[in-house]
Amino acid sequence: MAPLSGQLNAQTWQERQSNSDADRLLSIACAWDYYEGRHPRPLAVRPGMPDDNVIINLARPVVDKGISLLFGKEVTWQIDESAATTTDAEQLLKDVWTANNKMVLLHEVAQNGALAGLCAVKVNPRPGDAQRPYGLVNLDPSNLSIDCDDEDIDDVERYTIQYTCCDERGKELVKRQEITANEDANGRVLSWSIQNYEARDHDRVFKPIGTPILWPYALAPIVHCKNLPCANSIWGYGDLEDVRLNDALNLIASSTRKILRIHSSPQTVAEGFDPSLLRRDANQIWWTPEGRLYNLEMQSDLESSHKFYQTLRAAFYAQGRMPDVSQIGNLGALTNFGLRVLFADALERTATKRLMYGGLIVRLNRLLCLLAGHGDNVITTLSWPDPLPVNQQELVTTVAAEQATGLTSDETLTGVLGRDYADEQKRLGDERTKRRAQAASVGTTGPRIAPADVLPRGDTSEAARLARLAQQATQGMMDA
Repeated sequence: MAPLSGQLNAQTWQERQSNSDADRLLSIACAWDYYEGRHPRPLAVRPGMPDDNVIINLARPVVDKGISLLFGKEVTWQIDESAATTTDAEQLLKDVWTANNKMVLLHEVAQNGALAGLCAVKVNPRPGDAQRPYGLVNLDPSNLSIDCDDEDIDDVERYTIQYTCCDERGKELVKRQEITANEDANGRVLSWSIQNYEARDHDRVFKPIGTPILWPYALAPIVHCKNLPCANSIWGYGDLEDVRLNDALNLIASSTRKILRIHSSPQTVAEGFDPSLLRRDANQIWWTPEGRLYNLEMQSDLESSHKFYQTLRAAFYAQGRMPDVSQIGNLGALTNFGLRVLFADALERTATKRLMYGGLIVRLNRLLCLLAGHGDNVITTLSWPDPLPVNQQELVTTVAAEQATGLTSDETLTGVLGRDYADEQKRLGDERTKRRAQAASVGTTGPRIAPADVLPRGDTSEAARLARLAQQATQGMMDA
């Protein structure tokens, strides 16, 4: 009997899903191969012949530079920006991230995202471990599949982690963990069920291990995000979506190397005579009975090949939205504005990635605070550093000029300089108090002199002059 229409549609959907998963795994494996330098060899090599293949790995610097722009400098966060001291929730997050090697973890999470298009972190509570109460596990996207609602890709219904290892006898063992949402009648997630499975190499049938484990929270133990946005898909774009340009670069470099090897020494050609009759006289001049003797030389300097290589290299970096700094002359002569123009594309892509990975960090922090009993509505505010190096003298001059206009607050300008306003104000206050105490302990005669640090800027009065002299004397006594 022919299958019903609904059965046929379900079978077709399963086949498409299977093909999509296989294509995704191949894409991830290909990205890792190119990142680690395992490129196809462009030239065939006969047995016993020289191998002229050249592999130029441009994939790794493009990916690594993108990660450095995102997490090369430490990202910080706060929960209550108005609090003068660190709150309990903020201290918890600091301790958890420190115990999990915060910046190393974020670098590796971004590496997975750049090569797979998606990254995911699993939170593993570790009861009784005072040093690391919550483990943050950077999941391999190749081992992860995500099922979501048909109409809303942000509504995750199930996470599945599956990987192959060895059992105690050295036989192949496939482990699977399914984390499934438990919903109420209105589709609201109340909790999650965690079920482990195993499949041995002899039967390939997954059997449940133990009973399901209840995760009694509405937030799943896994938090994921896209590397770059991809509409209508739960998986995002990676940094290496098309690596064929790198293959073309390898072909040009390999062909050029072969040409140089063959023509590095001039090839002598004899025409119209037996080479055994060839001899030299006393002046070392070749003598030929009849015919011609000449060197076979290249008719070009490979300039066209070099230009084509540079064109493809520029196209590869442009595709990755990164500048090829090796082709730029004196980078140190660039101003802050010039550097930003050069990295404009890279900065724009980094800003997009901050939206993706910033959301991951915010959701992770919310989950950690929930597990620690600080509530499920904790929102952290991220502070991202400037990813580019700056000319500090030029930056200070710009900030001072803007401050003179009186249109920008000191707090804003302090942030421009990369410093925390509250911390700097506290330090300045402590320094003023210390200087006043030192000045009072020295003792002076004559009229009372105001400390130099409380006088208006540019004050040229006699009192200001005497105050500065007193401060210099105090400092000299302290140095002595």
